[in-house]
Amino acid sequence: MDNEIARYVVRRRRITEKGWNLTDIEVNHHFPSSTSSYIEKGENVKEETLNLYLRTLDMTKKELKKLTAEATEEIKELKFQLKQIERMIETGYIETAKCELAKYQIEDFHPLAPLALYLKGLTIQRDRDAKKRYQKAKKKYNHAIQVCSQYSLHPEDNIIAASYNGLAACSYFLNDLDQAINYIDQGLAAYDEAKKGKGIKYKLLSNKMQYLWDSSQYDQATSILYEVWPQKSKIDKTNYALLDFYKYRSMILRNQNMYEEALRCCLEGIEIATSIGSQNRYLDLLIILGSIYLTQGDFDKAYDRFKLVLTADHECEYPRRHVDAHTYLGILFNAKNDWHQATVHLEEAIQIAREITEASRLAKALIVRGNVHLIQEQYPEALPYYQESEKILETDSYKHRQHTALLKLAHCFDKMGKTNDLQDCLLKKYRLEVELSIKSEVEIYEVF
Repeated sequence: MDNEIARYVVRRRRITEKGWNLTDIEVNHHFPSSTSSYIEKGENVKEETLNLYLRTLDMTKKELKKLTAEATEEIKELKFQLKQIERMIETGYIETAKCELAKYQIEDFHPLAPLALYLKGLTIQRDRDAKKRYQKAKKKYNHAIQVCSQYSLHPEDNIIAASYNGLAACSYFLNDLDQAINYIDQGLAAYDEAKKGKGIKYKLLSNKMQYLWDSSQYDQATSILYEVWPQKSKIDKTNYALLDFYKYRSMILRNQNMYEEALRCCLEGIEIATSIGSQNRYLDLLIILGSIYLTQGDFDKAYDRFKLVLTADHECEYPRRHVDAHTYLGILFNAKNDWHQATVHLEEAIQIAREITEASRLAKALIVRGNVHLIQEQYPEALPYYQESEKILETDSYKHRQHTALLKLAHCFDKMGKTNDLQDCLLKKYRLEVELSIKSEVEIYEVF
C-alpha cells in the first residue's frame, strides 16, 4: 500500500476512530504489530495480509478507495489554506497566521503534518514578542522532521530541507554557528531536486555562506558565492537568498579594494530590494554601500547612507541594522577625531545590542568604543570595553573577533606596563591562533 493518503486513511481509522495502538491490534485481534507497522509505512505485503488487516479495522478495499478519494480532496483544500498561511508569514502577518493555523487540528500522521509543523515553527521564529522563540521554534522544526521518519511521510515540497534551514537560523540567532552550519549541511543532504520548493536550496546555500563568513571561514564562504553567482538569473527575485548573494559579493569586492565593481553590485542589489519591498535586505545593502564609501574615504557619502538606514527604519523594526549603522558611524567619527559624535553613536549601538542580546554585534561595538580612547592613548579608559568584548566572545562562536579583542587588550597592557596581564593575554592569543590555525604567511612549512 504505497499510496500515502490511503495509508493516512488506515491510520486514521486505527488511531482516531478506533483508538487503538499497534499493541492493541496484536493482543485483541491477534494481528502482528510488526505487520501492521509494515502496512502503514507502505511496505509490500501479500494481498491477503492487507485484506486481513483491513477487516481487522472493519474496512473493505472498496471503502478504502472511497475514503482515499475523499481524503485526497480534503488534503488538496487544506494544502491550499496552509500555503496562504505561509504567504501571510512571509509578508509579516504573524498574528493572523497564528490564528489561522490554530483553526486546524492536524494529526502527526497526516500527510500535511510536516508542512503544518514547519509553519508553526516559522510563526514562532518570526514572532518578536515570543519568549524563547528560537528554542520553541526549533522544537516544531524537529517535530516536522521526526514525523516524516516516524510515519514514512514524503512531503512533495522539500519541507524537511526547509525545516533544517529553520533549525539553522534559530541556532544562528542563539549564537551557535557550528550547529547552524551542521543543520545547513543536513538540509542540503535532504534537499531533493525532483520535488517542489526548489528555492530552499538557494536559501540553504546563502545561509551557509553567511554562517561561514561570520565564523571567519572566508574562503569557504567565498567558494559558495563563486559557485552560485553564475546561477543568479535562476533565483526568484522574491527569494531572500538572491539579495544575500548580492550583499556578500559586494562585501568581498570591497575587501579586495575593487570599489567600482562593489558599488555596481551593491546598487543593483538595492534596486532589486526596492522593487520587491524587502526592507531588511534593503537596509543591509545600504549599510554595505556606506561601508564601501567609508573604506574609500568618502565620509560624506558614507555618513549619508548610514543615516539613511536609521531614517528608513525610524521605528527600529530591524534593530540589528541600527546596531550596524551606529557602529559604522562610530568608526567614521573616530576617523575624523570627533570623539563626542563617535561616543554618541557607539553608546547607542551598545545599548540596542544589549537589549536584543546580539553578542557578536555588541562585541564589535565595544571594540570600536574602546578605540575611541585607544586612538587618544587613553589606555585605562579603553581597557574595560576590550575586556567585556573578549569575555563575551570567549563563550561565543566568533573566535576571530575574540582574536581582535585580545590584540587590543595586549596593546593596552603593553602601554600601561602591566607585564603579567600582557603575558596572560598573549598566551591566550597564542592558544587561540593555534585553534584557528592562523598563519603568519601563506607558505608551506609542514603538513599534518
